[in-house]
Amino acid sequence: MRTVILLLALAASTAHAGPPIFGIELAAPLAVRECPSKYGVVKDSPCYRRDKAAGPLRNETVELQFPSELKPDLTPLSHVAVHVVDGAVERVSFWTHGIDSQDRVYAALVAKFGQPAAVERRAATTRYGAVFDALEASWALPDGTTVEIAGVLDSTTRGLVQIETPKGKAATRAASSRVGTPL
Repeated sequence: MRTVILLLALAASTAHAGPPIFGIELAAPLAVRECPSKYGVVKDSPCYRRDKAAGPLRNETVELQFPSELKPDLTPLSHVAVHVVDGAVERVSFWTHGIDSQDRVYAALVAKFGQPAAVERRAATTRYGAVFDALEASWALPDGTTVEIAGVLDSTTRGLVQIETPKGKAATRAASSRVGTPL
């Protein structure tokens, strides 16, 4: 009986939420080294950069930097945002190329997570009058992790993908409730 409980406890402590994102396990510590400097080109392997003091990652957002040959093609940047809560990765978010890549990013998300729970294409217009479809979709994974894509945000060249565990979502809500002064 004691062995069964120990095995169940071990399995629960090593459980991860959903499949890895760019090699990053959700609901697990970030298994990447800290970058040797805050600036400069990253070589060899991914590393993270942070604004806060050194020490173990507990509750902060870091940039996971990729060497140019390993940069994900779904984002125009050489990094993705990794949100750590209580020492574990609870959200990964990254910018996309907006309208030019929204269908390709959506297809990659469908391939990884299956069909979304909701999809919406809405007509949008640029300030110059060009009309296009803006894609929004969301997934609700069995473990409570959510995946969301906004194909176009404030610019036709920028979209956003967020993958977030329930713990990450709760931390985001708590942080946003502390921001600003009410009217």
